[in-house]
Amino acid sequence: MAQPQQQVIPEDFSDSAAWTWIAKHERVSVADLRLKYGLERPYFSWISQLEAKRKYARKFGPLFEKQWLFPTSLPLEQSSSYATAWFKATLVTTPYSIDLCAGMGIDSYALSRRPELQEHWANELNPDLAQLLQHNLPNLKVSSAPAEELFGPIEAWKQALNIGPEDLTLYVDPDRRTSGNKAHSIEHTVPHLPSLQRQWLECAHTIISKHSPMASLEELKQLQGCTAIYVVEFLGECKELLCVQRKNWAVAPDIHTVVILQEEDVRLFTTNTAATPISHTGQIHTFLVQPGPALSKSGGHEELLGGMGAKKLVTGNLYTSEHLPAPNELYERYEVIEIAKPYKIQTPVDRAAIERIGFPEHPDVIREKLKINEGREMKIFAMKLGTQKQMILARRLD
Repeated sequence: MAQPQQQVIPEDFSDSAAWTWIAKHERVSVADLRLKYGLERPYFSWISQLEAKRKYARKFGPLFEKQWLFPTSLPLEQSSSYATAWFKATLVTTPYSIDLCAGMGIDSYALSRRPELQEHWANELNPDLAQLLQHNLPNLKVSSAPAEELFGPIEAWKQALNIGPEDLTLYVDPDRRTSGNKAHSIEHTVPHLPSLQRQWLECAHTIISKHSPMASLEELKQLQGCTAIYVVEFLGECKELLCVQRKNWAVAPDIHTVVILQEEDVRLFTTNTAATPISHTGQIHTFLVQPGPALSKSGGHEELLGGMGAKKLVTGNLYTSEHLPAPNELYERYEVIEIAKPYKIQTPVDRAAIERIGFPEHPDVIREKLKINEGREMKIFAMKLGTQKQMILARRLD
């Protein structure tokens, strides 16, 4: 079914009948409801809330209890989760903040709940989304304009409230799909951070920007006054990169690995750029250690795992050690059970995860040949170390 272009309308929730209808249809098929009501109002808006809850209950959590109005389509896919929005808010220390590209509003919601906040401004280019923002965040200043056109209004706002640049943080989540394809480079996003950053730093002195987890750390480091980059992981995935810029900052940026377990429960590791180079090996020892997605992206695995005495295998991003490393949410630990030639594993196993590292055949092919089902406790690493292909059966310890 093609994604509907119509957007959710706040007026469709003007009385309690809306939420009564939504509660009544909690278990009804969304596809059946769409077929029955089509684009008819207010049902289109009501059905959209059912659809959002079924797809994104874990991502947005408590917002469903607050009867937040969720838009349709792409804004929900691109937006931050409740947990990552909360973490971003911990990075803002100024009494005033502006979200230049607010989208569906989850980041503005988190930024506006900071105890030290005096005022937050949410701006969104799309007028339909801005209308929903005004409904969901009625106590905030909300506007709908291109971020590039806000310099004058921001200065007027600062003057009216006597806000100095040191009291203001700008948050920007650039659009990465303006040309129809998802962009990873900051050169292909809107608003264009590289050309606007100088004016923004004069206006606020601090910018926090959100980027694709596929963006280049080296590219972000080149941004003016880049003081820190946070590589953020949640639910086992690297979700986003956050770049903090400050006016007149001239020191190399810190690179932080962040694993969010839940709100107010975070594991953080800061990479030391002067760390000792890691040792490499082609020999597999008693234990394997696999960096999590954020630690892999940040490059902090070499310092963290090398400092524990682990050695990096010459293929892929996997470490091995004779000694069991301490448990840590930043990486996974495995005990090696058997090292075998391809498809010659002798240990009985009927369920295992499969990962290939330099191995020519796809995991689906490997699974079929080994005649094993998907599992979590055991894992088979199909590897090619140098010219030698082998399979390592390991038990997950975490």
